[in-house]
Amino acid sequence: MTSKRLATTTAAAFLLVGLGAPGALALTESTVTGELKLIDTQYGKALADSDGNALYVWEKDSASTSACKDEKCVTAWPAALAGDKQEADGAVTGKLGHIDSVQAPTKGKQQLTINDQPLYYFAKDAAAGDVKGHGLAPGGAGTTWYLVGADGERLATKASTGGAGSDSAKGDGAGQTADKPKGGVDAGAEGATDKTSLIAVGGGVAALGAAALGYSVIRRRSRGSAA
Repeated sequence: MTSKRLATTTAAAFLLVGLGAPGALALTESTVTGELKLIDTQYGKALADSDGNALYVWEKDSASTSACKDEKCVTAWPAALAGDKQEADGAVTGKLGHIDSVQAPTKGKQQLTINDQPLYYFAKDAAAGDVKGHGLAPGGAGTTWYLVGADGERLATKASTGGAGSDSAKGDGAGQTADKPKGGVDAGAEGATDKTSLIAVGGGVAALGAAALGYSVIRRRSRGSAA
């Protein structure tokens, strides 16, 4: 009985290795996204496919037009394809649509869009929840890849310290910064405060020592006079 269970477990393990982790294969080729949802990332809530694989938009694209056509771009950023009846959970509020794919492997199919921006996967995201493509700009200024939030707006490229929620990359794209806690001190000031305290304590000890020594000398002199 034990041998049969061991054989079954081993076979299942080999099958999992052969198939790969859930969602891992979808990132290297254009794939139908399934029902869209949001995933938690260090940049805020980000749009993802039904398996939790992050979706991206490219700054170089214009409205409803994909500029990701050459082999190098297509290999790194395969199109996210729209289903016959594209769905999203209730948290996704951006306008969904589709355009004709311009990528050679998926000509004749529909690439999913949000707020008229074509959506892509990033091939180096090895597992669901990875967001390694966010903030990459392989061609320099004007070619940055972004995650998007529930409303379809780009997320900031700096990690958010505010927890869940999307921080739009409009303007300088700066992320949220942590506020100084009430009653706290600025960074680097804590050490200075500790040193000041030590100096004050040391000075107090020295003063007490000097006072004790003075009192001892006065007593000795008084005793000498009495003798």
